[in-house]
Amino acid sequence: TRRITVACEAPSDIAAFSVGVQHTCAQSRDGKLWCWGVNLDGTLGDGSGDTQPFPVQVAFERPEEIAQFVAGNTNTCALRKSGELSCWGDNDFGQIGTGVKTEEPILTPAKVAITADIAEVSAAGSYTCARKRDGSVWCWGVNTLGQLGLGTVDDQPHPTPARVLTLWRSVTSLSAGTDHVCVQKSNGALWCWGNNAFGQLGNGKTTPEITAKPVKVALTC
Repeated sequence: TRRITVACEAPSDIAAFSVGVQHTCAQSRDGKLWCWGVNLDGTLGDGSGDTQPFPVQVAFERPEEIAQFVAGNTNTCALRKSGELSCWGDNDFGQIGTGVKTEEPILTPAKVAITADIAEVSAAGSYTCARKRDGSVWCWGVNTLGQLGLGTVDDQPHPTPARVLTLWRSVTSLSAGTDHVCVQKSNGALWCWGNNAFGQLGNGKTTPEITAKPVKVALTC
């Protein structure tokens, strides 16, 4: 039996990391972005589509400009300090946000079709949401459970970012789950929308239902 030793460059000084469902990403202190794990949908962003047990560098131009990144279920996104957002990975439901749904995965970072003033991004399920610096929230991708917050539920992909209803410009943070989203407003209140089969929207209702636009979380009973 022949033993083969593989030499690889890997991040040794980590500044930040994000864990997805079957892949992980980390940023080294020199700004480079690295990912590893399942890559069938192009989530690693190295252009190969090959699953990697060791970290591989994402094909991201000027990685030192990355301010935030997130590993989702089947896609990954990175936000530049300038507010420009790029995503890569599975695009069956338009979750990359380029404005076009594609059957083939996006293997390297692609610019999201939204004005470059993004402050925060969160990716989960087969959709993605972002908060602009003006406090508005935009989502794109699958909407079968109302997770885009558009007030409607449908089985059509939404590859172009659309603004979440009723939130206006008051959101200071957001987080996307498998099929529901929650945000915090500037007054401290929490609002959620999407699937409520297990009461995850926190609005006091226990019967399974879908809420396609934000509802306020009832922190007191």
